[in-house]
Amino acid sequence: MLHTKTLRGHFDGQHICLDEPYDMEADTPVTITILSRVAVAEDDDFWSLLAHVSLERAYSEHEPEYNNQMIST
Repeated sequence: MLHTKTLRGHFDGQHICLDEPYDMEADTPVTITILSRVAVAEDDDFWSLLAHVSLERAYSEHEPEYNNQMIST
């Protein structure tokens, strides 16, 4: 099962740096979303943009079709 964790960070000009320590193994795959400086000017704007990007990814044209047999109640 794939577990996800959202972490904040920044680019220092050479490397992408996490803003808080987070323990992970070497070669752990990550996905990075680049936000413009304007988008993160206000914390509320950051979370709104992150929600928008996440929903856009979740309901993209690559979303698999689920039939009734695949859905459990």
